[in-house]
Amino acid sequence: MLSKIKKSGLGIIFLFGCIQLAIAQPQYKQEFSFSLGGGVSSFYPEKMNIGENKLGINGNISIDYTCLFSRFVGITTGINLFQYNTKTSISSVSGNYPAYDGVEPFIYNYAINNLDESQQFIYLKVPLMLQFQTSGYNRFYFRMGGTAGLPVYQRYTSKQNTLSATGYYPEQDITKNLGLYENSSYKGNLDLDLIYTATIETGIKWTVFDDFYIYTGIYADYVINSIRKQGTGNKNLVDYNIESPYTPTINSMLHSAVTQDGVSTPFIDKINPVSLGIKIQLSFGFGDYIGKRTSPASKIIEYTR
Repeated sequence: MLSKIKKSGLGIIFLFGCIQLAIAQPQYKQEFSFSLGGGVSSFYPEKMNIGENKLGINGNISIDYTCLFSRFVGITTGINLFQYNTKTSISSVSGNYPAYDGVEPFIYNYAINNLDESQQFIYLKVPLMLQFQTSGYNRFYFRMGGTAGLPVYQRYTSKQNTLSATGYYPEQDITKNLGLYENSSYKGNLDLDLIYTATIETGIKWTVFDDFYIYTGIYADYVINSIRKQGTGNKNLVDYNIESPYTPTINSMLHSAVTQDGVSTPFIDKINPVSLGIKIQLSFGFGDYIGKRTSPASKIIEYTR
């Protein structure tokens, strides 16, 4: 955790250093902006081994800085909060594994009908995007690049119609009932890693008036690394609680595997969310393009090109 804080701190220092350096160069056109976006997220194209994934809603908010080296090319960076909402489900699942009740070993068996799980995780991300734009009063723009970020919130909620659990004691050849739960739910924390994404965005840059712009566009965001921490994908879906045998713990499907007779199969091998959405951005410009003298006439010429 300390290493993550150090890395994020260095990244923020580098970001603001770049902004300060760019501001000190008045020959560049610069923009500060605020944006909102939203769309859908899923784990597609990564397929689940067990169950299925469904579309969830994503949303993001960001403060950005753009330095335009010419009328057509620039670099965009900033700070972004991106919220992913994803969903997984399975109609029925059962498993068994060795457990210990504090006195003797036994085989813990569970069965779940209609398991639905929603995951919500929020990342604080720093983007670095290359921006291209056309000339004219209103312009087409295109951005491509990537982001890196830290998880700041990560939770899941699972709901099921029925959950039944039993314990089989082979030495005594008896089976004990460990509970039947109907329409129950469980909430817990996810254990996610740093995120690295490849991102593209395109749309129209509208000139409202001099040095005030509105961007409207669409974006696609693909997580290029699996955000599940190594070694956290093989938990039992239902954990036996030795201190409270009739209160089992339900782990997230993202971190769990189903074990049947000693063979474990994870629900999903990798977690690489992909997001699509729309975005609106308010941008305030200052400075001017390199080599360009600022005058009202030159601005009229620029807008009419």
